Amino acid sequence: MTFDWSEYLKLACELAGKEGSSANEEARLRSSISRAYFAAYCVARKCLSDKGHGIPGGPTGHRYICNLLQESIFDEEKQAGVDLNRLRIRRNNADYDDFMRTLSAAVEDSLKKSLGVISWAQGSH
Repeated sequence: MTFDWSEYLKLACELAGKEGSSANEEARLRSSISRAYFAAYCVARKCLSDKGHGIPGGPTGHRYICNLLQESIFDEEKQAGVDLNRLRIRRNNADYDDFMRTLSAAVEDSLKKSLGVISWAQGSH
């Protein structure tokens, strides 16, 4: 079944505390995937920026951070880059694709990978 993109507006209203608004489960799950990615991305970006890396703005920054981490000589950093890239791809799927298979499993995996990237970033100072 095709995702009803207007459900995101219902979720936006729900998150804003508007009465009478209730998004469906798929909108919540897709948003969870998106927020998990951005949590990991922004924490990784701050970590790398604090270490002196000049992170490009916009879409270029997303690929830059993933590539920088994946090219690391350190296994944990490399894994953070692999996980962040997978999160980015899945976030794009959640935000743009009409159909997503195994959405619940994708959410669980996204939450796990996001936590792993954040743990790396917070422990790498």
